[in-house]
Amino acid sequence: LDEYLTGELRNFNFDINKMTKGEFISMHNEVSQKCPFEVILWLTKTDTYKGRDFIMKELDKVSYHKPKNGDICFLDTTQGEVYHGVSKLETETEIISITGGLGRRSFAERD
Repeated sequence: LDEYLTGELRNFNFDINKMTKGEFISMHNEVSQKCPFEVILWLTKTDTYKGRDFIMKELDKVSYHKPKNGDICFLDTTQGEVYHGVSKLETETEIISITGGLGRRSFAERD
């Protein structure tokens, strides 16, 4: 691999999260992560679940996305006015999110 690409991939950190019934993620932004972007990959065994909408808020505009298996989201994490979160999962299923970013700190290193 190219030296630049290899060096950058060493700085790409990710977390894996499994969401179950009743869980949600409050609205937040990633500016404190000090990374230029974040990538989210969703894995689910079914698309018939209720809840678990991915919510994006930028200034006064709010949008919702129901992730399907294999969906990928690219987030600009440099904008302090852009927030995102996840509505409560209402059905008995599990949804896995793999979230990563260039230079993104792991949960263990966060303040």
